[in-house]
Amino acid sequence: MNLARSSFDPKRGSLRTYLSILARSRCLDRLRSWRNRQRSLEQGRVELQGSPAADPTLEQLAQAERVAEVQTALAELSESQRQVLKMAYYEGMSQTEIAKQLDLPLGTVKARARRALLRLRELLGGPS
Repeated sequence: MNLARSSFDPKRGSLRTYLSILARSRCLDRLRSWRNRQRSLEQGRVELQGSPAADPTLEQLAQAERVAEVQTALAELSESQRQVLKMAYYEGMSQTEIAKQLDLPLGTVKARARRALLRLRELLGGPS
């Protein structure tokens, strides 16, 4: 549907690149929307519960373990890489927004994010 409504201009680049960027943008939109829904659900859950559960479930323990692993891996990154990832994944900012806020060239932000994600994959034992 987005493609039918889009305004592809071959002077600006190839169709392949355009479609890749369009798909990436829609994925980021959905991710941000999902995160906002999750925050709303969490806020509602906290308001309904009132007090923390006395008996954590196995799922909660596994989630806490994954969070600890990711936090440990994030601590291994440089401050600049950690900052870019935090802004992108925890605050939902685009790379363009990050570049503006940090007053850095967009290419620098992209390079830091890429290097950081590769390093995280290595630290967390992801596929090579």
